Amino acid sequence: DTAPILLVTYAELKFIEAEAAFTIDKARSYDAYLAGISANMDKLQVPAAEKKTYIESPIVAVGATGLTKALIFKEKYVATYLNPEAWNDARRFDYQYKDFTLPVNVTLSTFIRRNDYPQGERNKNGGNVPVDVPRTTKLWWDL
Repeated sequence: DTAPILLVTYAELKFIEAEAAFTIDKARSYDAYLAGISANMDKLQVPAAEKKTYIESPIVAVGATGLTKALIFKEKYVATYLNPEAWNDARRFDYQYKDFTLPVNVTLSTFIRRNDYPQGERNKNGGNVPVDVPRTTKLWWDL
């Protein structure tokens, strides 16, 4: 009952900065990427030795020229896990995470792109709510 609800964390902001700087300043993007990882590990109270080992590992310490959007999105996914923002980023990244696959028992052929319209919206604004829009239909910003 007293746990804080973290709407935005410093780590998340650093990953946003890393993505924003990616095409214009790779060095800044890489620094923000590493700072985001470090901040998330600090938030989770990862021991310093384990944090250092991870940040210096070849899968993370790729250098500014080796940095990819996939690496930024992967680490941001880790930092925002169980937060709605993680799903928004997964959709924005078109679910292109390495080894990110549909569950075995899923009935859809692809990942969902949208939620259903709320029942309250259907009740109060029914004539303007599209009927039977599949969850796999891309939203306007995905086109």
